Amino acid sequence: MNELIGKIIHMTNPDSIIKRRIENLIKEYTLDVISSVQPVETPKPKAVTKGGDHESSTKKDIS
Repeated sequence: MNELIGKIIHMTNPDSIIKRRIENLIKEYTLDVISSVQPVETPKPKAVTKGGDHESSTKKDIS
């Protein structure tokens, strides 16, 4: 993918503003992918650390 982007940049010979726009698009895409993966991973630790004793003890302390 980086080679393709490099070829596009070389062929179009953009100025630094266009390079920054391309980099920002890549960063946004990467962040979108990461944020779309995180909600899938976050329930896993909750399921693993599902300790009834700890959760019930904190609820008793609050009430």
